[in-house]
Amino acid sequence: MHPKLWEIPGLNLPIYSYGFMIMLGFLTAIFIATRRGKQAGISSETILDIGIIIMVSGVLGARIAYLSIYPGNFNWAIFNIFDGGLNTPAGIIGWFLPYAFFLWWRKRKSSSSSETPAKPDRPILTLAWLFVISLATAVLIARTVHLITHWTDYGRDAFRFFYIWEGGLVFYGGLIFSFIAGFIFLKIKSIPICLAGDLIAPYIALGQAVGRIGCFLNGCCFGKITQL
Repeated sequence: MHPKLWEIPGLNLPIYSYGFMIMLGFLTAIFIATRRGKQAGISSETILDIGIIIMVSGVLGARIAYLSIYPGNFNWAIFNIFDGGLNTPAGIIGWFLPYAFFLWWRKRKSSSSSETPAKPDRPILTLAWLFVISLATAVLIARTVHLITHWTDYGRDAFRFFYIWEGGLVFYGGLIFSFIAGFIFLKIKSIPICLAGDLIAPYIALGQAVGRIGCFLNGCCFGKITQL
């Protein structure tokens, strides 16, 4: 096994085999799919967008699936927002950000679609959604700033949730998340799902094959000797 490929000279920054092969698999699949997309009548830009969406949602879904299967391997203290670890100034800024974005969006929408009839406004529902979003944004930003300024209090292992380069990605979770995200994107772009699926499916298998080399180099998913 060879979990670490090399280190960047001068920075002592390790390049792990697992993360490198996962990214190589994604980039290889996206590159070939963009070349084949023209034959199916789908632009290279659209295929590139789909590839990026699949890559981000796939990694996120694979990590979430791994965390749900092995929750005991991690320290969940950084997600305990009731321990008093919220930065108040950051929380205030986070609270007002959705409102500022909403006002900017409304102003831009009204200036760009002045000739089209406006839909009936529902201020109560809009305010309710803004309240929920602002509350979530305030807590998220306040907690993030607190963790950044007090990261030594939690220890290095507390942040292992995000160390995807060390492994810990479940393929099935990534497949589910990327399928949902890709489906939504294709619906928005009005692209036939079966056409895009026929184009993308072989390269999902290709990317998985390259990524499995990273699993082997990392020392996992190599099988075992049985009596069968």
